[in-house]
Amino acid sequence: AGLRLPTEDEWQVAAEAGLLARREPLVWNLTESEHNDGRTRFVILKGGAGYRAEGSDWYFDGGPQPPEVSVKLLLTGVGLTRSDQVGFRVAADLAPAPGEVTR
Repeated sequence: AGLRLPTEDEWQVAAEAGLLARREPLVWNLTESEHNDGRTRFVILKGGAGYRAEGSDWYFDGGPQPPEVSVKLLLTGVGLTRSDQVGFRVAADLAPAPGEVTR
């Protein structure tokens, strides 16, 4: 359909500009920013979730997070497991306006 996951930077710019309307329940948003350090693969999540886990320092902070907050979600060789706390939104590349110069 010509849509894709936004990059971490695109998500943050849109959030800072107030362009993201978030519905309840809040979930962490998956971005297309996948990284590999040679040992592990991970993607970046943005936004925060309504669920507040307690009892361990291993859990993410609950509640909505500021746009500049990013967290890493490790990817395993067998793929992602399901979570009702991770969702996604899509982005579309916009065509330049007539006469607009692009680089």
